[in-house]
Amino acid sequence: PFIFLALYPADAGHDYGTIAEKGFSRIVVEENGKAVVKDNPKWKE
Repeated sequence: PFIFLALYPADAGHDYGTIAEKGFSRIVVEENGKAVVKDNPKWKE
């Protein structure tokens, strides 16, 4: 399985509102048992 953990200070200045609204431009998916980075079809410019 793909597992990701990131820890940042609460005041790091990340803009989570934009991420919640637009999503990520790239996603990691499994294809044929391997991790593949692809364009996110749900991403909004």
